[in-house]
Amino acid sequence: MEKRGRGEEGEAVNFINTLKSDLLREPPEACQQMRTNEPDKFSMLQVLDHIDGAGWSLNPSCTTVYSVWRWLPELKWGMTLNQHREEVLGPIEGLRQITLLLILFYLPLFGILVRYQLRVLTRPIAGLVEAAESGTILEYPRAEVSEVNVLAIALQENEKRITKANQAKDEFLASMSHELRTPLTSIIGNSELLKNKTVDEETRSIIEAVERAGRGQLALVNDILDVSKLESGKFTIDKQPYDLSKLLNDLLLTFSPQAEDAGLLFSITQKNREERLLIGDEQRIMQILINLIGNGLKFTNQGGLQLTTWVEDNHLIYQVKDSGVGMPPAVLDKLFGRFEQADSSISRRFGGSGLGLYISQNLTMLMGGEITVSSEEGVGSLFTLRLPYQQSELPVKPLRQEKAAPVTDEPFSGHILVAEDTPELQLLERRILEGFGLTVTTANNGQEAVDLVKNNSFDAVIMDMQMPVMDGIEATKVIRASGNTIPIIALTANVMQKHRDAFDEAGCDCFLGKPINKNELLAVLKDCVNRG
Repeated sequence: MEKRGRGEEGEAVNFINTLKSDLLREPPEACQQMRTNEPDKFSMLQVLDHIDGAGWSLNPSCTTVYSVWRWLPELKWGMTLNQHREEVLGPIEGLRQITLLLILFYLPLFGILVRYQLRVLTRPIAGLVEAAESGTILEYPRAEVSEVNVLAIALQENEKRITKANQAKDEFLASMSHELRTPLTSIIGNSELLKNKTVDEETRSIIEAVERAGRGQLALVNDILDVSKLESGKFTIDKQPYDLSKLLNDLLLTFSPQAEDAGLLFSITQKNREERLLIGDEQRIMQILINLIGNGLKFTNQGGLQLTTWVEDNHLIYQVKDSGVGMPPAVLDKLFGRFEQADSSISRRFGGSGLGLYISQNLTMLMGGEITVSSEEGVGSLFTLRLPYQQSELPVKPLRQEKAAPVTDEPFSGHILVAEDTPELQLLERRILEGFGLTVTTANNGQEAVDLVKNNSFDAVIMDMQMPVMDGIEATKVIRASGNTIPIIALTANVMQKHRDAFDEAGCDCFLGKPINKNELLAVLKDCVNRG
């Protein structure tokens, strides 16, 4: 006998549903038919069958919502709580919009200020140089020469002011980086932990969406910092030996799942097998190729993408070819500009800030190379990256020897002090470290960390660098001044080189940037503890 919507003794059970419109009290016939034929899609019908649960379902009006439903046996009532998709993911989108507004507002102001000051100060000097070159310097009035001297002094003073302005900009970017990376660390880290503990596929997909949004926001923050360093001339290229085959293999592992999910083919062809390691900035080469491949996959709906490498005329060539939407000539002319995309519809449809190709081109020029592009609408695009080809004296090791074993499942023991002022990050770091098998003690600021290290024995300290009362740099200096050699890992959202140098000078042994990557944390922790 059908007992749907009845109590334990067969009595009728009603559910309470508040409707704002009389028109919604009687749903369409198709909706009523769906209630009858597919009751499992309705959270209210499930709860009336005494089934508890959570996930995407239909409300009484047949609208898709995220629901949590419970049967209350004491009251013999069913209760559901509903939330729309926009409400679930709305905070992430708001954070993204605020970040873009900050970029668009502050960076142009600094550029305009510097350009105006230099134009005012150099005009009379340029006139004096022109007079000297034309032989009319003796005709220059002494008053004007004196004016140049006065302006030269003013120029020095303005250079000092510009230097201070640049310092203020760096401090602003560092502060913005910290304020954005700190919540992103909590969003991404807790999403990873929750995803690994979730069995339900629908719930897991929602968590993955939140994690992807957080990582997208992190990529935007990194792009902002790169643009700032490029435009201030503080970006340095770090040339070291690297394995080209390993770099290409890492790219394959990174993008193959993304391409497979999109129903696209992704392949890499290395025409020249290298017997020696090459010389170059592996991290920046990887960054450029990630931008080029990521763009190709984003603008490709069918077919696929291929990366091919070879050596030609003492240059290493990387060629990225896709079968995507293609671009007209008018778009190609401005493709590598800052914040440039073909038009606003591209940003709305495909997303992105328009910084990736601008950064890639500038990095390529710093490495003495070039990027060229050809494209045809409806056919696809072809990006060619040319970089200087330089071999080292070191032989290439087989990839199987270079491949690191998974670190997350290895047992680990020890007592770790976590100095972190943000409660959410304290909890996240504790969960991750205890998951590794470690014992964790927390400190809310640098002074507490100093006192705990003085009176207790720890295997390592994970020290946030930006804390109240006493910051991480000062706390590290105090610990080192006492003669304590405990390994200290600098954990910070400030990833600029000058900040890393300051951490090294204070006495930190290792460095880990926010957001926290679970595997990177354990790898750095083991390396740092072993060194200590």
